[in-house]
Order: sequence, then C-alpha cells, then structure tokens
Amino acid sequence: MTNSLVKPNRIISSDLHLDHKGVMVHSKRPFTDVKEMQTSIINEINGYGYDTECYLLGDFVVNAKPKPLEALLEKLLPKYLFWVPGNHDRRLSAVFERYGVVSPLMEIKHRERHVMMCHYPMAEWLHGDKGGIHFHGHTHGHYQAQGKILDVCWDAHGRVLTMDEAFDLADAKPIYQPCHSKNNGANLVPFKPRA
Repeated sequence: MTNSLVKPNRIISSDLHLDHKGVMVHSKRPFTDVKEMQTSIINEINGYGYDTECYLLGDFVVNAKPKPLEALLEKLLPKYLFWVPGNHDRRLSAVFERYGVVSPLMEIKHRERHVMMCHYPMAEWLHGDKGGIHFHGHTHGHYQAQGKILDVCWDAHGRVLTMDEAFDLADAKPIYQPCHSKNNGANLVPFKPRA
C-alpha cells in the first residue's frame, strides 16, 4: 500500500550537456564517449525511481535537434519532470513541455523553506533575506557566491544531487543579500535616496 502523504524523492542537477563531446574534456568528465555519458547520467537519474521529482536547471543538451532530444527524454524514468531552460537548450522548450513543466524560473518549498531555481546565478532571490535557498547552473562549478546559493551543475559535484543534499550544502552558508539589511547587519552598497 502506498502512503499518499509521503513526498516523492526530489533530485536536482543542471548542465548535463548530454550531446556535447567537448564537456567531457573541458570539465574532465570520466566518460570515454557521448554514448557512455548519456547512459551513465540517465541511469543515475532513473536510479531514483519513478516517483521522483526531477529538477533540471538548463542545458540538458547543447546542440540537439528535436528528434534526438526526444529520444533522450523518452529514456527518463521520473514521472515528475521540471525543466528550467538554459542558454544552450532554451530553443527546445516546446519539446521539453511535452515531457514536463517548463519555466525560466521556478519556486518550490522544501522543508518549509522557499527555494528559487534558475539556470543563472542571481545576486538576490525571493526570500533570500529570510533564509530562502537559490539553486542555479550555468557556471559548471566555477562560481562560488556568498549566501544560501548553490551551483547544482553535474560538473560541480560529479553527480546528480538529491534536493536534501543540495539544500544542506546551501543552507550551511550564512544569509547574504547585497541590497537588503539582513546580511548579518551589513549592506555592501549604502542606499542613497534620490534628491
């Protein structure tokens, strides 16, 4: 018997670049070819099971046309797919919409806290001054921001993260919002009202 009160697994990643040979070199991924990378990462995602909420924050593919993209999407097992388009795959949003929810910005609650997700890192996000979390991709682990923010890119962690893992990593950081007063009492840029 299934307990309808139990939330499904939640996983998150970005910048999988499943059709991009160059990412294996640039990001030193441990695969010999694109086919091995596709199989390994898709199996990793599918290993979380059917009742999984899967959040992918852009650049699932880089150069794919609709048909090859559909072939990859057909292999994904999770029944709840959430896509945030990235700079490389935003032109394919109509294809992603046939498989799940697509939005350039997503907000959910996790552990009763606000989580804002976008492909790109933000300086500030909704409820960030109250401990809200921000997940992003795009930077492949090369951008370390202050505040409760985390690059969830596959290359930053070498794997897909559970939402709990990502949340804990971001939540371990102090609140930091450059334009609001809840930065442990300090603002970077003093506010000057207009004359």
